[in-house]
Amino acid sequence: MFISIEEKQVKGYLGIQLLKRQLQTEVEFTTIMLFEKLESVKQFAGENYEVAYVPAKARELLSRFDENSIHHEVIHELYYDW
Repeated sequence: MFISIEEKQVKGYLGIQLLKRQLQTEVEFTTIMLFEKLESVKQFAGENYEVAYVPAKARELLSRFDENSIHHEVIHELYYDW
């Protein structure tokens, strides 16, 4: 999935994280993508950018997924290197 995203070569695409959470009967995945600005998101997903981007190969593996994506603005980051 990440390769198909990288191949789009979107200006302002900063990276991606894939999170995993084990539930009782299934595994939940959450994807966090980082972009410089909303225009970069629109370049990646199109004007209807609230529709979730789920590549065909990922759809084959998932039993279900959210049809819509949620967008947030990063207002602060703090990292530690301990």
